Amino acid sequence: MAAAVPVIRVIGPGRNIGKTWLASRLISAFAARGYEVGAVKRSHHPVPEDREGSDTQLFAAAGAHSVVFGAGDATLTRSARVDELAPLVATFAGNADLVVVEGFKSDTLGAVAMIEPGQPTVVHLLTMDQRAIGTFRITDVDDIASAFECALALSADGDAATRAAIRGAAAQHGHRCPGITLGARMALQALDVLGVAGDAHALREMTIEVETARCATDAIVAVTGCTPGSGRLSIRERGKVAATFTLGGRAVRVAVRPGVDALPVCCDDRMHAQDRAYRTLDVDALLQWSEREAPAITSTPVRGRRVTCAGCGEEVTSAYTVPAGADALCLDCAARETQRTETPRSSAAALLAG
Repeated sequence: MAAAVPVIRVIGPGRNIGKTWLASRLISAFAARGYEVGAVKRSHHPVPEDREGSDTQLFAAAGAHSVVFGAGDATLTRSARVDELAPLVATFAGNADLVVVEGFKSDTLGAVAMIEPGQPTVVHLLTMDQRAIGTFRITDVDDIASAFECALALSADGDAATRAAIRGAAAQHGHRCPGITLGARMALQALDVLGVAGDAHALREMTIEVETARCATDAIVAVTGCTPGSGRLSIRERGKVAATFTLGGRAVRVAVRPGVDALPVCCDDRMHAQDRAYRTLDVDALLQWSEREAPAITSTPVRGRRVTCAGCGEEVTSAYTVPAGADALCLDCAARETQRTETPRSSAAALLAG
């Protein structure tokens, strides 16, 4: 697994030792490789006060924790003082492949490019848990970027739609992994087969039945917007990385091809190699799909009155109860009651058979 939004902090003692230079060069290097890069700069100087009487100042004075000003070409955010990096990085979730940070020397988030005290031409690279990645000259920017790429399992492989889907799914799921990539590509392929890729309106009518409760399922949820809570996605656990997408009387089942395996692509990390292979394999080599009779979704919420179970005392929708005289039992209590009443009979039958 890898962080949903990887972070690289460029730190070093004092001023004018090359932190800004290195951070900007790393941003350029990763952008040139196809990454969507976010940037954070730490300063100890106070942010200028908002103009007295402005709309944003009035909203803040009224008690808003954060105020976002949306202009025609950009947005500006006013929020409470932030002393930790994590809340700032979270604002990039779903929109950036990685974030390059200058400063936040005392923070613990992300990997580190530390400029050597007293020797600003040397940079030490460390993982978030302080394991050494390597030591480089500060001018070897491409080598530094490559080392971080392997250490953080970064990848900008795949077309724009695939990369965007993976970013959004990872942000929702909480980490990046091969399962997220598989689920995103399964969902994108289903939308393509059904002819609704990019049609947000059509997706409101889609229902999905997935056959695994793993990472791929969260990616399918993120790409399609179908969730168990909306009644448009059900999980029928079969231990298979497969799902059936239904829309407008048509249904397509998409599954991972048997024997799909990653080729060694970049470094020794198997999950990194798998992820890169899953991003780049031709869709026909990665997935198999077929249209079939549209199934009935099984997870549509049943509306009904709420009653109290006579067994456990909890409230339950009446449609999910079993009559018990004048009372009602929830399905779990009804199953326990059936087991309690049938067990003696089963024991007696076993004794007689013996």
